[in-house]
Amino acid sequence: QGFAPAVGGVQQEAAERASCDGETGHELECASIGANRVLEGLERSGEQSPTFEDPDAVADFLGLRDGSAVARTLARDWMAASETRQTEGWRAWQFCERADKPAALRSKYKLYVSPHVDELKTTFPVIVKTLTDMRAPHFKIGVDAAGILRPDKIVVYFSAVDHLQETAGRLKTELSGCPAQAVPFTAELTECGLLSWGMDPPSESQILSWQERLSWRLWVTNQ
Repeated sequence: QGFAPAVGGVQQEAAERASCDGETGHELECASIGANRVLEGLERSGEQSPTFEDPDAVADFLGLRDGSAVARTLARDWMAASETRQTEGWRAWQFCERADKPAALRSKYKLYVSPHVDELKTTFPVIVKTLTDMRAPHFKIGVDAAGILRPDKIVVYFSAVDHLQETAGRLKTELSGCPAQAVPFTAELTECGLLSWGMDPPSESQILSWQERLSWRLWVTNQ
């Protein structure tokens, strides 16, 4: 058994998700190339070869299920967000000190942390530690291979832009030199595109009450 039979499906799914969010051809090409590289990393990191679409394989790749430092930090300081339409396709956590504050899940300022997929295994623990130290309210990462291949693979939410900027400054130091996979239609915080930010349009801009709130990038590409 191996990962190879599933590569095409993952590449297609990553492309479809990126297309829905208005990604460019360059990002789709990166997703295709990155699929093979993540395959190799997953294959080296495990004794068995689960299918590439299996979210558990990505969890193992990120060190979420092996008693690692990042797993212990998440268990101690974070609470996994309940599954909703907003968290579909993501692994999401809320900082424990803010777990009784539902507004944290609706924070409008978004920090995009976009390491290249080749660097994700080593940078994810650093990112989680930094977000813990900075007491970020809420963050999420793509749940499966297609999710971590997209540029906006990690999104951190804030209710105050100052808190976002302070956290970004710390991440910029901790992740210095890390290759990036920049997120289109966002405001750069680093020249390489590793860190950027944005905010969603106000909810009152929705036409009908039952419509889902659009992200800024989807709103731009829909114009």
